[in-house]
Amino acid sequence: MRVDVWADLVCPWCYLGKRRFDNALAEFGHAEDVEVVHHSFQLDPSFPKGQVLDQREMLTEKYGMTDEQATKSGLEMEERAAADGLEYNMTGIQVGNTVDAHQILHLGAKHGLAEAVAADGAEARALGANGVPFFVIDNRYGVSGAQPQEVFAKALTQAYAESTPA
Repeated sequence: MRVDVWADLVCPWCYLGKRRFDNALAEFGHAEDVEVVHHSFQLDPSFPKGQVLDQREMLTEKYGMTDEQATKSGLEMEERAAADGLEYNMTGIQVGNTVDAHQILHLGAKHGLAEAVAADGAEARALGANGVPFFVIDNRYGVSGAQPQEVFAKALTQAYAESTPA
């Protein structure tokens, strides 16, 4: 069974979702039968390469948050991460265009790729993704966001049961 995962490399939600998925997979009785394939997804491909912006400033500009709301959002993310055994420090984070980081990963997997990042994003959007993390289990079940571990476990179990002859 194959699980395709789309994520942006610097997205705190993506890492949290990956942790929750990995925990569900570790407890799944058929983990050895699961192939996980990672794909690139840039949250903001229009962000100019070579520029960075304070994350709070980005949140206020892109989502219309106040400075207080953006700060609170970061603190809440730190709490969510801690509940899953992760240590986040959201203070002073800078955001920018992540295409080069994604390209390095693709080049590491298969030499000579560059357009693969755009292709990954297009494939995810064609499947209905408008954010990340985005998981497609066995080409049938989509799980969007950093869902609780139980949601991933249920999706894995259901997809496996349906893909295995009775």
